[in-house]
Amino acid sequence: SAPSVVISAPPSEATPSPSFSTSAPSSSTSAPADSTLTPAASLAPVSSTQSPTTSSSSSTCNDTTLRFKVEWNGRMVTRDCIWIGNRATVQRCKIEGVSAACPVTCGTCSTCEDTTLRFKVEWNGKKIMRDCIWIGNRATIQRCNIEGVAEACPVTCGICS
Repeated sequence: SAPSVVISAPPSEATPSPSFSTSAPSSSTSAPADSTLTPAASLAPVSSTQSPTTSSSSSTCNDTTLRFKVEWNGRMVTRDCIWIGNRATVQRCKIEGVSAACPVTCGTCSTCEDTTLRFKVEWNGKKIMRDCIWIGNRATIQRCNIEGVAEACPVTCGICS
């Protein structure tokens, strides 16, 4: 039996970005902080096989913003795609369902697939555990419009190019 996996909406829109420390002196205030570190660039796939027929490849390949539960070091932890990319990314992307939920982080944009993970969504005022099969059963358009669902279920929601 596969480990239980849960995805839930993040606690707020503003997900804190990872902290970085540098050896540069802090006395200079005129240099912009983002000119020396670009963590987002390291998460992007090296090459893309998608056709440039869409306005932007990011419109069809995005990491889900939902949080999910995975088994890590013998315990269940709630994490997101930022955590997947912070450290041990190759190992973390091998957890079943993670590479489909985090295709940008895992470099799997060329493989557009629904995640096998179960995720927590709010539906009719209740927080419930569901998967991409449930998303496609009925009210698919409304369900795909729940934040993070279309990225977790791109095939079901019709956003694959």
